[in-house]
Amino acid sequence: MNYPLMILGGAGAIGAIDVLYFHLYRFRLFAHDGSVAEEITHLCRHAIFLGLLALLSAGTPSRIVDEVIIGLFALDMVNSVIDVLLERRSRERLGGLPSVEYMLHILSTFGMGLAVASYAFLRGSPSLPAPVGMLAWQVRATFAVGLIIFLTEGVIFARVLMRRRLVRGSFVSATRFPINRVVCD
Repeated sequence: MNYPLMILGGAGAIGAIDVLYFHLYRFRLFAHDGSVAEEITHLCRHAIFLGLLALLSAGTPSRIVDEVIIGLFALDMVNSVIDVLLERRSRERLGGLPSVEYMLHILSTFGMGLAVASYAFLRGSPSLPAPVGMLAWQVRATFAVGLIIFLTEGVIFARVLMRRRLVRGSFVSATRFPINRVVCD
């Protein structure tokens, strides 16, 4: 059984709740100047997560793919540390990090830690088969939903950044380019 893949599926579900409710709906992090760096760490984590799902879905990896997987797990850890360091300042104007969101972060980090540990324990063994049956469907669904959330958050964030640049640029005045002020704060 490919335990790292199963664990990532659970961690991905927790992450999806965090992103959809807290990042996109409640706080609209993409819309705040002070949250740009935090938003970039979130988009990086999406990409890392999708890469891990894709690589682990292939089954027992070659030596090179194994090193890429280990590298992605390490990159996720570094990215998570940066995110944690940015969050306090990023969320000051928004009232701080709510306890429920903090709990989701702990659970998803624990899930990533379990995935790393299970991968480290099983790497190189035939116990990392490509998913079949229900797990294959779970992985496909997790990847599809993850990709949709990543693209949605990324496109919204990119549009906001472009609008900010146009509004603040000398060649376009705010009166000629009407925009919701909340987006440009």
